Amino acid sequence: MGWFALGARYAMGAPAVVMVASHIGFGAFAQANGISSAAAVFSTVAIWALPGQFVLVEAWVLGAGMFAIVPAVMFTAARFLPMSLTLIPLMRHPRHGKPAYFAAAHLISNISWAAVTPRCDEIPVSERLSFFLGFSTCCWSIAMVSVAAGYALAGAIPRSVQGALLLFVPLTYLLMLTGEVRHRAGRLALLFGALAGPLAHLLDPHWGMLAGALVAGTAAFGLDRWLRSHG
Repeated sequence: MGWFALGARYAMGAPAVVMVASHIGFGAFAQANGISSAAAVFSTVAIWALPGQFVLVEAWVLGAGMFAIVPAVMFTAARFLPMSLTLIPLMRHPRHGKPAYFAAAHLISNISWAAVTPRCDEIPVSERLSFFLGFSTCCWSIAMVSVAAGYALAGAIPRSVQGALLLFVPLTYLLMLTGEVRHRAGRLALLFGALAGPLAHLLDPHWGMLAGALVAGTAAFGLDRWLRSHG
Protein backbone atom coordinates (compact mmCIF):
# COMPACT_ATOMS: atom_id res chain seq x y z
CA MET A 1 0.00 0.00 0.00
CA GLY A 2 1.38 3.44 -0.95
CA TRP A 3 1.88 6.26 1.50
CA PHE A 4 -1.00 8.29 0.01
CA ALA A 5 -3.34 5.37 0.64
CA LEU A 6 -1.93 4.89 4.14
CA GLY A 7 -2.65 8.53 4.92
CA ALA A 8 -6.22 8.18 3.66
CA ARG A 9 -6.64 4.98 5.65
CA TYR A 10 -5.45 6.71 8.81
CA ALA A 11 -7.97 9.51 8.22
CA MET A 12 -10.84 7.00 8.10
CA GLY A 13 -10.72 6.50 11.86
CA ALA A 14 -11.50 9.15 14.47
CA PRO A 15 -10.70 12.08 12.10
CA ALA A 16 -13.45 10.94 9.72
CA VAL A 17 -15.96 10.79 12.58
CA VAL A 18 -15.03 14.33 13.60
CA MET A 19 -15.34 15.60 10.02
CA VAL A 20 -18.79 14.05 9.61
CA ALA A 21 -20.18 15.35 12.90
CA SER A 22 -18.83 18.88 12.73
CA HIS A 23 -19.58 19.51 9.05
CA ILE A 24 -23.10 18.13 9.30
CA GLY A 25 -23.56 20.81 11.96
CA PHE A 26 -22.20 23.49 9.64
CA GLY A 27 -24.41 22.33 6.76
CA ALA A 28 -27.48 22.64 8.97
CA PHE A 29 -26.31 26.07 10.15
CA ALA A 30 -25.87 27.27 6.56
CA GLN A 31 -29.34 26.07 5.59
CA ALA A 32 -30.91 27.81 8.60
CA ASN A 33 -29.31 31.09 7.52
CA GLY A 34 -30.45 30.94 3.91
CA ILE A 35 -27.12 30.03 2.31
CA SER A 36 -27.40 27.79 -0.74
CA SER A 37 -26.15 24.21 -0.58
CA ALA A 38 -23.61 24.87 -3.34
CA ALA A 39 -22.22 27.91 -1.50
CA ALA A 40 -21.96 25.96 1.77
CA VAL A 41 -20.03 23.14 0.10
CA PHE A 42 -17.84 25.57 -1.85
CA SER A 43 -16.90 27.34 1.38
CA THR A 44 -15.45 24.03 2.56
CA VAL A 45 -13.49 23.70 -0.69
CA ALA A 46 -12.16 27.26 -0.64
CA ILE A 47 -11.76 28.05 3.08
CA TRP A 48 -11.40 24.63 4.71
CA ALA A 49 -11.72 26.00 8.23
CA LEU A 50 -14.99 26.03 10.15
CA PRO A 51 -14.38 29.30 12.06
CA GLY A 52 -13.80 31.11 8.77
CA GLN A 53 -16.85 29.47 7.22
CA PHE A 54 -19.02 30.63 10.12
CA VAL A 55 -17.68 34.17 9.81
CA LEU A 56 -18.49 34.05 6.09
CA VAL A 57 -22.09 32.93 6.68
CA GLU A 58 -22.77 35.34 9.54
CA ALA A 59 -21.22 38.32 7.75
CA TRP A 60 -23.14 37.52 4.58
CA VAL A 61 -26.42 37.29 6.50
CA LEU A 62 -25.70 40.67 8.13
CA GLY A 63 -25.20 42.20 4.70
CA ALA A 64 -21.48 42.90 4.98
CA GLY A 65 -19.66 43.71 1.77
CA MET A 66 -17.06 41.48 0.17
CA PHE A 67 -14.25 43.87 1.14
CA ALA A 68 -15.21 43.34 4.78
CA ILE A 69 -15.90 39.60 4.59
CA VAL A 70 -12.64 38.55 2.90
CA PRO A 71 -10.27 40.16 5.48
CA ALA A 72 -12.43 38.84 8.34
CA VAL A 73 -12.20 35.30 7.00
CA MET A 74 -8.47 35.70 6.41
CA PHE A 75 -7.86 36.80 10.00
CA THR A 76 -9.60 33.68 11.33
CA ALA A 77 -7.04 31.61 9.42
CA ALA A 78 -4.01 33.34 10.97
CA ARG A 79 -3.46 30.29 13.20
CA PHE A 80 -2.50 28.26 10.13
CA LEU A 81 0.62 30.35 9.50
CA PRO A 82 2.68 28.79 12.33
CA MET A 83 1.26 25.38 11.46
CA SER A 84 2.43 25.78 7.86
CA LEU A 85 5.83 27.06 8.93
CA THR A 86 6.39 24.00 11.12
CA LEU A 87 4.88 21.26 8.94
CA ILE A 88 5.79 22.22 5.35
CA PRO A 89 9.58 22.15 5.98
CA LEU A 90 9.23 18.60 7.33
CA MET A 91 7.79 17.51 3.97
CA ARG A 92 10.34 19.18 1.71
CA HIS A 93 12.10 16.88 -0.74
CA PRO A 94 13.73 17.45 -4.17
CA ARG A 95 11.17 15.21 -5.88
CA HIS A 96 8.33 17.63 -5.09
CA GLY A 97 7.62 20.86 -6.95
CA LYS A 98 6.36 24.14 -5.50
CA PRO A 99 2.72 23.59 -6.59
CA ALA A 100 2.57 20.52 -4.34
CA TYR A 101 3.58 22.61 -1.33
CA PHE A 102 0.96 25.26 -2.12
CA ALA A 103 -1.68 22.52 -2.29
CA ALA A 104 -0.45 21.10 1.01
CA ALA A 105 -0.55 24.54 2.66
CA HIS A 106 -4.20 24.95 1.64
CA LEU A 107 -5.08 21.54 3.06
CA ILE A 108 -3.49 22.13 6.46
CA SER A 109 -6.10 22.07 9.21
CA ASN A 110 -6.06 21.66 12.97
CA ILE A 111 -6.70 17.91 12.64
CA SER A 112 -4.21 17.24 9.84
CA TRP A 113 -1.45 19.23 11.56
CA ALA A 114 -1.99 17.48 14.90
CA ALA A 115 -2.23 14.04 13.28
CA VAL A 116 0.63 14.21 10.77
CA THR A 117 3.32 16.32 12.45
CA PRO A 118 4.13 13.85 15.27
CA ARG A 119 4.36 10.99 12.75
CA CYS A 120 6.86 12.58 10.40
CA ASP A 121 9.75 10.84 12.17
CA GLU A 122 8.16 7.49 11.30
CA ILE A 123 7.72 8.31 7.58
CA PRO A 124 10.51 8.59 4.98
CA VAL A 125 11.13 12.24 4.05
CA SER A 126 10.29 11.57 0.42
CA GLU A 127 6.88 10.14 1.36
CA ARG A 128 5.71 12.57 4.02
CA LEU A 129 3.95 14.81 1.53
CA SER A 130 2.13 11.83 0.00
CA PHE A 131 0.99 10.68 3.44
CA PHE A 132 -0.19 14.18 4.33
CA LEU A 133 -2.07 14.64 1.05
CA GLY A 134 -3.75 11.26 1.45
CA PHE A 135 -4.86 12.11 4.97
CA SER A 136 -5.97 15.65 4.16
CA THR A 137 -7.79 15.00 0.88
CA CYS A 138 -9.71 12.18 2.56
CA CYS A 139 -10.80 14.50 5.40
CA TRP A 140 -11.56 17.26 2.89
CA SER A 141 -13.76 15.02 0.76
CA ILE A 142 -15.63 13.65 3.78
CA ALA A 143 -16.22 17.20 4.99
CA MET A 144 -17.74 18.30 1.67
CA VAL A 145 -20.13 15.36 1.58
CA SER A 146 -21.04 15.94 5.23
CA VAL A 147 -21.86 19.62 4.63
CA ALA A 148 -24.25 18.60 1.85
CA ALA A 149 -25.79 15.93 4.11
CA GLY A 150 -26.19 18.38 6.99
CA TYR A 151 -27.83 20.88 4.65
CA ALA A 152 -30.35 18.25 3.53
CA LEU A 153 -31.03 17.09 7.09
CA ALA A 154 -31.21 20.56 8.63
CA GLY A 155 -34.91 20.34 9.46
CA ALA A 156 -34.37 17.17 11.47
CA ILE A 157 -31.43 18.46 13.55
CA PRO A 158 -32.34 20.64 16.58
CA ARG A 159 -30.33 23.84 17.02
CA SER A 160 -28.84 22.59 20.30
CA VAL A 161 -27.58 19.44 18.58
CA GLN A 162 -26.10 21.50 15.73
CA GLY A 163 -24.07 23.50 18.25
CA ALA A 164 -22.91 20.35 20.03
CA LEU A 165 -21.73 18.80 16.76
CA LEU A 166 -19.55 21.81 16.05
CA LEU A 167 -17.59 21.25 19.25
CA PHE A 168 -16.18 17.99 17.91
CA VAL A 169 -13.30 19.68 16.08
CA PRO A 170 -11.80 21.79 18.93
CA LEU A 171 -12.30 19.00 21.48
CA THR A 172 -10.69 16.41 19.22
CA TYR A 173 -7.84 18.77 18.40
CA LEU A 174 -7.20 19.33 22.10
CA LEU A 175 -7.25 15.60 22.86
CA MET A 176 -4.91 14.84 19.95
CA LEU A 177 -2.46 17.51 21.07
CA THR A 178 -2.57 16.25 24.64
CA GLY A 179 -1.86 12.69 23.53
CA GLU A 180 0.89 13.55 21.04
CA VAL A 181 2.91 16.13 22.95
CA ARG A 182 6.26 14.54 23.77
CA HIS A 183 8.27 17.47 25.09
CA ARG A 184 8.03 19.27 28.40
CA ALA A 185 7.64 22.70 26.75
CA GLY A 186 4.56 21.49 24.86
CA ARG A 187 3.00 20.01 27.97
CA LEU A 188 3.65 23.21 29.90
CA ALA A 189 2.11 25.28 27.07
CA LEU A 190 -1.06 23.17 27.14
CA LEU A 191 -1.30 23.48 30.92
CA PHE A 192 -0.68 27.22 31.00
CA GLY A 193 -3.01 27.76 28.04
CA ALA A 194 -5.82 25.90 29.80
CA LEU A 195 -5.38 28.22 32.79
CA ALA A 196 -4.73 31.50 30.99
CA GLY A 197 -7.28 31.18 28.17
CA PRO A 198 -10.51 31.34 30.21
CA LEU A 199 -9.14 34.05 32.52
CA ALA A 200 -8.01 36.23 29.60
CA HIS A 201 -11.37 35.73 27.89
CA LEU A 202 -13.16 37.03 30.99
CA LEU A 203 -10.98 40.14 30.96
CA ASP A 204 -11.42 40.82 27.24
CA PRO A 205 -13.63 38.56 25.07
CA HIS A 206 -12.27 40.10 21.86
CA TRP A 207 -8.53 39.75 22.43
CA GLY A 208 -8.47 37.35 25.37
CA MET A 209 -7.70 34.21 23.40
CA LEU A 210 -4.76 35.80 21.60
CA ALA A 211 -3.42 37.41 24.78
CA GLY A 212 -3.85 34.21 26.78
CA ALA A 213 -2.04 32.16 24.13
CA LEU A 214 0.81 34.67 23.98
CA VAL A 215 1.24 34.74 27.76
CA ALA A 216 0.90 30.96 28.17
CA GLY A 217 3.27 30.11 25.33
CA THR A 218 5.89 32.60 26.47
CA ALA A 219 5.67 31.41 30.08
CA ALA A 220 5.98 27.77 29.02
CA PHE A 221 9.00 28.51 26.83
CA GLY A 222 10.69 30.54 29.58
CA LEU A 223 10.03 27.96 32.30
CA ASP A 224 11.26 25.10 30.11
CA ARG A 225 14.52 26.95 29.38
CA TRP A 226 14.97 27.76 33.06
CA LEU A 227 14.43 24.12 34.06
CA ARG A 228 16.92 22.92 31.45
CA SER A 229 19.56 25.41 32.54
CA HIS A 230 19.12 24.33 36.19
CA GLY A 231 19.11 20.63 35.50
